[in-house]
Amino acid sequence: MERVDKVMNHPVFRENMERIEKAEIDRFFCRHGLPHALDVARIFYILLLEEQVSCDKKLVDNDNEQMSVNMELENGNSEVLPIDKEFVNGDSEMLPIDRELMNGDRGMLPIDKELVYATALLHDIGRYEQYENGTPHNEAGAKLAGEIMASCGFTEDECARAVNAIKGHRRDSSDGDVFCHLLYKADKLSRDCYRCEAEPECYWDAEQKNMRVKY
Repeated sequence: MERVDKVMNHPVFRENMERIEKAEIDRFFCRHGLPHALDVARIFYILLLEEQVSCDKKLVDNDNEQMSVNMELENGNSEVLPIDKEFVNGDSEMLPIDRELMNGDRGMLPIDKELVYATALLHDIGRYEQYENGTPHNEAGAKLAGEIMASCGFTEDECARAVNAIKGHRRDSSDGDVFCHLLYKADKLSRDCYRCEAEPECYWDAEQKNMRVKY
């Protein structure tokens, strides 16, 4: 993932990650450094894969057909994209997402795996600014993320999608946008509450806590 490597080696990303890790070195509760960002990225990608499986199955079930990778794509007659080929043979970097869930249009919209990882890696990049001056980290992070991603080769549309998801990741208010919703969900699912010493004192409600392995 060349563009993801560029993000991870970007001086602004590295500087802010180092600042966050130093600021949280004595933090008792959850931290927001690189290990957390990578956990979120991997879960985010899994959730998107699962969402696509669910969408494909609904489309197939509606036609009373057996769920399978649709081979009609080879001759251009199909409106259903296959499950990510990387899942099948490691060759693809593209993840199909139901455009109907994204923006109300029927059909499939490919999402680049690099976009998924870059968005997750950058979702908490504004934490240090929040510690320094109180700016909400989702707002500070969205600004930094847009600048970093643009300089790492992401398109204007990809940057806009990532910025929108990062701005909204603190609350599940995605208004039907599956990309935003699943970033929020991945962020919450990344925490291993079942083995956390701080769990008894954590402000999360009992139903929010991950008290068993999910991903």
